[in-house]
Amino acid sequence: MKKILIIVFSALSAISLALLIFTIVSLSGVRGRLEALILEEETFHQALEAPPQVQFVNQAALDLWAAQKEEAEETDDVAQFTSPEGILFRSQSKSWDQAKLADLYAELLLNKHGEEFNYLSQVIVLPQADENAAAFYEDHATTFSFGLPFPCFPREDVFAFYRTCGVITLYNGDEQNTVALQADSLSHEYGHHYTFFHMIGDLFIGTPYAQLRCADSSRIRTSGISDQDYWRNHHWYYFEIAAEDYVVLMGSPTTRHTGNYCDVRDLLGGTEGDTFPYRNIDVQENLMLPMASQVPGLAELFYSFIDEPAPSFAPKELTLSIEKDTSHYNLVTGSKSFTHYTIRWDKVYGEDAVYTLVCYDPDNYKDSLYPIRTVTQEEEAEGIIGNYVRVTGDMVHYWYDELDRGTKVFQVTVVCPDGSMYLSDPLTYTF
Repeated sequence: MKKILIIVFSALSAISLALLIFTIVSLSGVRGRLEALILEEETFHQALEAPPQVQFVNQAALDLWAAQKEEAEETDDVAQFTSPEGILFRSQSKSWDQAKLADLYAELLLNKHGEEFNYLSQVIVLPQADENAAAFYEDHATTFSFGLPFPCFPREDVFAFYRTCGVITLYNGDEQNTVALQADSLSHEYGHHYTFFHMIGDLFIGTPYAQLRCADSSRIRTSGISDQDYWRNHHWYYFEIAAEDYVVLMGSPTTRHTGNYCDVRDLLGGTEGDTFPYRNIDVQENLMLPMASQVPGLAELFYSFIDEPAPSFAPKELTLSIEKDTSHYNLVTGSKSFTHYTIRWDKVYGEDAVYTLVCYDPDNYKDSLYPIRTVTQEEEAEGIIGNYVRVTGDMVHYWYDELDRGTKVFQVTVVCPDGSMYLSDPLTYTF
C-alpha cells in the first residue's frame, strides 16, 4: 500500500510541477506581449510628439493628393481658386484669372445661403457662348477621400465617402468678363442649387412651393417634352420659375443693376440707351406670372431654411393707361399720317425707384419681350411707341419702332432702392 501511495504522490507532484512550469511559461508569454504593447504605445506617442524633422509621414495620403493634382492639371483650366469651404472655381477663359475667380466667390457669398452652400463643389467659367443658355446647373455624386496620418493604420488605407454636389457652369466668359456681367447668371444657377436642395428635389406636386406658386397657372410645365420645347418654354418650367424666385427674394444686390432704355422720342432726340439685358427688363424671367415678392407666404418659405427673417415686401397697385395721337403732314412725297401711343402710370413706389416700361406679344413671349423706356427721378412716368414725329422748321423727322402691330401686353417693372422688385398690372392692347 505504501508503494502505491508513494507512486500516486510522485505522479501528483510531477503533474503539479508541470502545471507550475506551464504557468510560468504562460505568464512569461503574456508579459512579453504586454511589454510589446507598451513599447508599441510608447512608439505611437513618440511619433505623435516627435519634432517636425522626424515627424511621421503618411506617404499614401501624399501620393493620393499628388494624383488628384496631376488630374486637375490635365484639364483646360487657365486658372483655379479654391474657397475656404472647398468650392473649386475653375476658369477656361483667358479673361478670368485667379483674382477674378476670387471676386466671383465673393459675389457668390452675397446670395443668401445656408446648409446647401457646403454641397456646391465647383463653379466653372467657359470662354465660349452657348446657343441656348447663359449658364447651366447640374448635380452629381462626388467622391471625397482622405488618409489619417497615424502609424497604426496601413499607409495604403484611404477613407472615402460620397455625396451629391452641385456644379455651376457660366458661359461666354471671354465677353461676359466681369463679375457684374456674370452676377445674374450666377445667382439664377445658385437658385437651382438652393431650391433643389431645400424645396423641390425630385418632387413637385403637393410641395409647399407648388401650392404657393403654381396654384393659379395651368401652363406651368413639370417635365420636359423635348429639348426644343424646354428652351422655347424655358420660362414656364417650374424649376426655372423657382430659380428666378430665388433671385428676386434672395439674390445678390449686384443682380439689381439697371439699364437705361430709350423710346422713340428719346432716340429721335439723340439719346442712346443700353442694349444689354439688365434685370429691369425682366425683373423675373416670366412676367406673365405674379412677382415672387407679391405672392403671399413665398418669401417666408424661402427664408425658412436659413437663420434670417424674410424681408417685408410692400406691393402697391400700379396700373397703366394708353393714349393714341395721330398727326398729318404734307410731305414732298404727299400727305402722310403719323400715329404714336403714349403709355402712362403713376410713380407709386416713389421718385427713387427705377421704372421700366416693357411690352411683349402674348403668343410669342420669349422672342418678343422688349424694353421701351426707363424712367428715373424727375422724369415723366410715360413711354411712347409707334411713329413719333418732331418738326424743326420745314423739316419733319420721325422714328418708327414697329411696336404698334397686332396685340401687345404692356407692363412696368420696378426696382426699388432697397433691392425689392415689383411688377405692374398688365395692359393688353390690340392695334
